[in-house]
Order: sequence, then C-alpha cells, then structure tokens
Amino acid sequence: MNVALAAFLVAFCAGSVAPPAATLNASAEIVAFVSLLMAGLLPAMILTATVLRGDSFSSSRVREYGAALRVQLGFWAALFLASIVSVSFLSAAKILDKFPEVPINLGTYSILPIEVAMRLAVGVSFGALAVIIVRLLPAYRGLRSILDLSVQMAELQALANDRSFKDALDEKASRVAVADPRQTEWPKDS
Repeated sequence: MNVALAAFLVAFCAGSVAPPAATLNASAEIVAFVSLLMAGLLPAMILTATVLRGDSFSSSRVREYGAALRVQLGFWAALFLASIVSVSFLSAAKILDKFPEVPINLGTYSILPIEVAMRLAVGVSFGALAVIIVRLLPAYRGLRSILDLSVQMAELQALANDRSFKDALDEKASRVAVADPRQTEWPKDS
C-alpha cells in the first residue's frame, strides 16, 4: 500500500473519532501551517517550470530533464491540492459547528447529521494533512534535485565560458606583433 494512502486512512479514522470541538480549537494553527506550506509551494512550482535552459545540454538531455521536471511539477501540484483539501474541509467543519443540531431518530438509534458531517470533514482534513506531512521529505528531495540540476547547468555554462575566454585570449595572443628589440633600447646620447 502507498505510504500516503495509508497515512490518509489512518488520519481520516483518527480525525473522524476525535471530538470535533477539540479539533476545531486547533484549526487556526493547522490553517497557519498549511498556509505557510502553500506559500512556499507556489515559488517552487514556478522555479520548476522555469529552471531548464537548453543552452548547455543536448536536445535529448533537455527532453529527459523536461520529463523529470514535469513529474516534479505534478508532485508540487498534488501537494498544493492536498493543502487546499485540508483547509477547505477544516473550514467546512468549522462552519457546520455553528448550525444547530437536529437529531434524526431511527428507531432505537439517533443520528446527529451535523456532527457526523463535521466528523467526516475533520477526518478528510486530517487525512489530507497526513498526506502533506508524509510528503514533506520527498518535497525536500525534489527541491534538492532542482538545485542539483541548476548546479549542473551552471557548471556546463561556466565551462563553456572558460573555453570561450581561453579561445579569445589565444586569438588575441596570436595577433600581438612581436616587438622589435631595437625599439626597446634606450636612445643613445649623441
């Protein structure tokens, strides 16, 4: 089973059985955490979309890196979506908390539909939050891979610049005329 899916299911179950009032008391902190994460994700997505330059690589290497960056961009988008889901369902639970509860009697059982809806919303929110948390280390690895790509591109560009500079110096040196030794002597007093 996928780790993110397992984390979602465990957190969904925990969030569904947790007292909604206690969860809603921590909603401001949860929203702040997710907001900080989302604020960092947008620049990471933009960087991923714009990091690749073709002036240092072969066309096959550009296609290879482009495909890897598309996968990385999809990862950022999924993390962003999980953040939206977490905050949205937590907000929905907070809104439902303001409605008056009207029990539905089913013979010997009584259901509180708003509380059930709140518990489900908190469960989904916790599940999405768990997905975010288990994906933080892979997110770091993704940023690290973009850094590695940037360093590799910079090294290739610097190497090309070094070669151009050396070629320019060699060309300039070949154009310099050899000085006439007679012109370097001091004039003699006559």
